[in-house]
Amino acid sequence: IGVDQASAIVVRVERSTSTLAQVIGGPTTWATLVNVECYARATGSEPEAVADALLVDVFDRLALAPTLSGAAMSFEPLPGDTLSWEVDELDSKIACITAKFLVMHQTKGRTLT
Repeated sequence: IGVDQASAIVVRVERSTSTLAQVIGGPTTWATLVNVECYARATGSEPEAVADALLVDVFDRLALAPTLSGAAMSFEPLPGDTLSWEVDELDSKIACITAKFLVMHQTKGRTLT
């Protein structure tokens, strides 16, 4: 994150697997692994606490819209996975908590869009 930012949430698509459409030209179902990274820079409180609060906000928002307003069939934590923490000392202390999610969605073809 930029030195002028105290915190950030970064969403990265890691990989997707698909199932073939039941009907030629029909929808393709995708299981997409997504990493949600919550970053916080030390500003007065410990960055781990700020990053943890960001992650709580991510889970709270997903609880309100588990289908991302209809864009997905589901957006849930990756079963059996755990959260990961990293703390780095660069120009200041930065903490990152990463959560992995499995997104189930459909598209009209063999593309994610």
